[in-house]
Amino acid sequence: MSDLQEITLQQRLAQREAEKKAKEQQRVQAKEREARQKERQQDQEKEREQRQKQQQQAQTKEKETKEKEKEKGREKEREQDKQKRAPARAARGAAPARGRAPVQRQPQQAAPGAQKAPPKPPPVPPPPKKPDADKKPMDPVKRAEQLTKKLRSRYQLPSDVPKPTGTPKRDKAMEGLIQEGRQLLEAYKGAGVMIAFFLTPSLQKKVAVPGGEPPDELHLTVIYLGSANDVGEEKLLEVSKVCKRYAKRTPPMRAMLSGSGRFSAGKTSGGKDVLYVSVDAPDLPEFRQKLVQALTRAGVTVPKDHGYTPHVTQAYVDAGAYSSLGRFEPTRTTFGKLTLSVGTWRRSYPLEGTRDK
Repeated sequence: MSDLQEITLQQRLAQREAEKKAKEQQRVQAKEREARQKERQQDQEKEREQRQKQQQQAQTKEKETKEKEKEKGREKEREQDKQKRAPARAARGAAPARGRAPVQRQPQQAAPGAQKAPPKPPPVPPPPKKPDADKKPMDPVKRAEQLTKKLRSRYQLPSDVPKPTGTPKRDKAMEGLIQEGRQLLEAYKGAGVMIAFFLTPSLQKKVAVPGGEPPDELHLTVIYLGSANDVGEEKLLEVSKVCKRYAKRTPPMRAMLSGSGRFSAGKTSGGKDVLYVSVDAPDLPEFRQKLVQALTRAGVTVPKDHGYTPHVTQAYVDAGAYSSLGRFEPTRTTFGKLTLSVGTWRRSYPLEGTRDK
């Protein structure tokens, strides 16, 4: 082998060694890149978990503050009740207790030379009462009307509560309405009034998200009437009556929960973005319009501040915050109950109408 051939062979070997080293360096660099990407992904996952924890903590704090405010309001009401009852208690405490022996006072001795007062004549007994032989027993209808007046004044019910019939079993419809009015007034203080479709338990599992709205509160709002203070005590029972009559002649509502979306933060959402599931129900606009007309005829004012976009709210997040919610699988459903909600109080009315063929 000549010197020239030996030199070229050495050059080729050296070139091959250099190529091997370059490939090995490329492999090492690729592994380092993969490790960096994994670290970034892990860091992103940790950040997401921290954000979710912070959101959950913020929501729990809000709930705790609301509960504390409610408790403070109840304590104030109790104090006000105590202050109102204090004069009556003081008057009862000042009166002599029943069953106590009267205090015996020593008779004062008359001064010498003073004239004695004449003795008091004995009290004249009252004439004996004559038996009311001609007095007739009270009419049962009048007796029931008196009871109704007492219930109205005690529970602050409106004057349109139906009169009782005076039958031995009493008027069940009137008793049910009185019970309903009592529950409405208990949930009345500062609560929101809305008419909505609440989701079934099987649908709640698909729509609910971690850290979002409680599953049993997921709903599709049909009409929001504002706070109970705006509606007024006299109109709450009217809203209940309208919902009951309207549900009896209306068939169940078919709908499709078709996708997910996000509303930007606003005053009504407390400065937070709203994550929601959109609802496609062809019969819903006409259903809502007729219900608004029925409420208006009953004298109930329906706010017209905003347009109507059918949706089910999943969660409230900070404005512009990252959301890890993925695609929502379209789901068909049928709403079979119309619900009136006043704060924590709910009353559902089955949709009993028949669909035209």
